[in-house]
Amino acid sequence: MQATRAAPPAATTRRATGAHAAHDAIPQGLEQALRLVTLATPLIAAWRKGSARASAARAQAKAKAKADEALPPDAPARMDIVKARLEPAPSDYLDPAAEVKMIKGGTRRQQAWQMTVAAINAWLDDFAPSMGAAIAYYTIFSIAPMLVIAIAVAGMLFGHDAAQGEIVNQIRDIVGTEGAFAIQGLLKSVSQPREGMIAAGISVVTLVIGATAVFSELQSALDRIWRIPAVKRKSGVWQLARTRLLSFGLILGLGFLLIISLVVSAALAALGRWWGGWFEGWQLMLQLLNFVLSFVVFSTLFSMIYKFMPRVTLSWRDVWIGAVATTVLFIIGKYLIGLYLGSTGMTSGFGAAGSFALLLLWIYYSAQIFLLGAEFTWIYANNFGSRARRQKLVSTIEDHHVSLEQAQQVVRGNDKPR
Repeated sequence: MQATRAAPPAATTRRATGAHAAHDAIPQGLEQALRLVTLATPLIAAWRKGSARASAARAQAKAKAKADEALPPDAPARMDIVKARLEPAPSDYLDPAAEVKMIKGGTRRQQAWQMTVAAINAWLDDFAPSMGAAIAYYTIFSIAPMLVIAIAVAGMLFGHDAAQGEIVNQIRDIVGTEGAFAIQGLLKSVSQPREGMIAAGISVVTLVIGATAVFSELQSALDRIWRIPAVKRKSGVWQLARTRLLSFGLILGLGFLLIISLVVSAALAALGRWWGGWFEGWQLMLQLLNFVLSFVVFSTLFSMIYKFMPRVTLSWRDVWIGAVATTVLFIIGKYLIGLYLGSTGMTSGFGAAGSFALLLLWIYYSAQIFLLGAEFTWIYANNFGSRARRQKLVSTIEDHHVSLEQAQQVVRGNDKPR
């Protein structure tokens, strides 16, 4: 007979049940603790962030108070004047869309692409095709007097015929034979001597006024591109005379560049006679040197116009990038226009005025390239040039952390990059 197993005591059963309950309660307690930690973590982070902000605000207030103690009593008023000169009121701008496109970070290639796109958009927003048409119109009437003055400056050293021959050769390389023929006709008509002192004097005055007319239009276009406030665009006899004198100075600079071109061309010709029999690749090197010379001359001319013509203070490092980019587009366009005219035969449709039409087309294209380069210069100067630093100093001047001398240097454009 099998023995019956005795039931466990009641006390033993209660102990086992309590152990199981305690074992189940441990995960529930951990879960509740984790929930509390999860809820408390954002609160702790917010408290720490607020404490850090409060500490930074107290430190900034203390630094500002210390800086204010070192300034003269009239410093705030003088700072307001400096700030007003640095940042004109938006209502004074000629164009309502006066905000410059700020270039974001990235590689140099990405930044160059962003600047190119921004320059093209600004070129369209500023109605550059219309401004280019006005520049082409004034250039047609100014190119002959302008070249006459430049040839006269260079002719003092090399003679009139040598200077005129060199500049006609340069123009032939740019616009072709027909365009050079048209300019030769204009030079011949303008250079006709006048009988009598009064007639000669009137001819000289007319020559200077005609030569400087296109630069006035260039200045107007550049003022629009640089968003010059209307309050700075002064008018009157003195302003007109100042613009004409500046334009005449640029024409003299063109004559100086022509002198350099003549000197280099003469030196290369002499070297060619000496080394031509010894060095077989001399002709190729001569073409390369002429290309480099033309590139330097055009880059210098564009940089002078970009720096001195607009009514705004710029540094040389602001304009060189745009001048080089304009020269590259200018040289590329020379070949593209030549291919277009050679394939379409456009000049034959104008008959006797074919050379004139070709010259006008080339001037219009050059004006568009010039304005696009000016837009690129504007974008570069406000993002990476001297004006970028001047814009950053506006907020710093508000906090009185910049000395008055440094602010005045910034206004004059004499500040140096850090």
